[in-house]
Amino acid sequence: MSHVLHWAPLALLVSVVVTGCEVPTEDTPASTDVAEDSPIVETLAPEFIPERVPRGSARENQPHIDYVISGEIENVRGDVIGLDLVDALVEAGYSLEDMELTPDKSLTERPADSATLALRFGEECFIAQWGRNWYASAVEPVLASDTCLLGKTVSLD
Repeated sequence: MSHVLHWAPLALLVSVVVTGCEVPTEDTPASTDVAEDSPIVETLAPEFIPERVPRGSARENQPHIDYVISGEIENVRGDVIGLDLVDALVEAGYSLEDMELTPDKSLTERPADSATLALRFGEECFIAQWGRNWYASAVEPVLASDTCLLGKTVSLD
């Protein structure tokens, strides 16, 4: 008798679940969310394109600069050339005089593992670093040397 009482709640639950399910018959049409005669239109949300903030800070312009650089990186097959990124940023309205770039080739003229580009905004620096399959950016204060990058940089003249 105790076994019957033990299994009775489970049997009741199974019977409620099973009777709550209805199998469609030939008389019951399958449920659809879209009327058969209505066209299916796929809508895509427009891509958000961040805008340049002309008198803005590095932080305010970071989304736009990331967008410009990411677009250039996506269009490149293989190694990203730093001067191409500089050109893209100048074309987007940023000043060449505010940019610094590390070499993207090693001393043996092979592609560097990574390169860095900096864009100065007053006392802030937008810093972009990239390699063959990655990209990262940050905003940092200007260094005590009154530059954004340490070490050897490429002439952008």
